[in-house]
Amino acid sequence: MRRTTKPKRAQRGRPPGRERTDPGVTLIKKYGNRRLYDTRRSRYVTLDEMLEVIAAGEEIRVVDAKTGEDLTKRVVTKIIFLEEQKRNLDLLPLEFLRKLVQHRDDSLREFYQRYLALSLEVYQTSQEKMRELAAPPPPVPVSEELAELKARIANLEARVKR
Repeated sequence: MRRTTKPKRAQRGRPPGRERTDPGVTLIKKYGNRRLYDTRRSRYVTLDEMLEVIAAGEEIRVVDAKTGEDLTKRVVTKIIFLEEQKRNLDLLPLEFLRKLVQHRDDSLREFYQRYLALSLEVYQTSQEKMRELAAPPPPVPVSEELAELKARIANLEARVKR
C-alpha cells in the first residue's frame, strides 16, 4: 500500500515571513470578518482603541491576516474620518479633498504628502516651543535668592546714605 502525504496547508492568517516587523511597532491583524487583532496585547481591538494607541505615540502596522497585505494607511485613514465625524471636526476640508481628486497626478500627490507631513512637523515643533515659553521659570534656590536680596538692600542703603 502506497502511503501518500498530504501537502502541508499554510496556517490561516500567517503567511510565511509576513510577521517579521520592527519590535517597536505593534502588529494588528485584520481578519475577513473586519475584526482587528492586536498581537502585542493578544486581544481584539476596536478602531477607537487603535485611535488612543496611535494618539499615545505608539506606532502600528495593520496587515490582512490572510494575505499579509499592508492595510495601515487604509485603516488609519478610516480612523481619521470616523474621528472627524464623531467629534464634528473639519480636519480635511471638502475643498482640500476636491483638490486632491482633481489633481491626482503623481507629482502633486507627492507634493501633498510632503507638504502635509512637513506642516504637521512644524506645527508640533511650534507647539513644543510655546509650551516651553509658557512654562514658569525654574525656581531659584533660596540661598541665591537671599544673597540677591541682601545685595539689593545693601545697594539701597548705600544710596540712602549719600
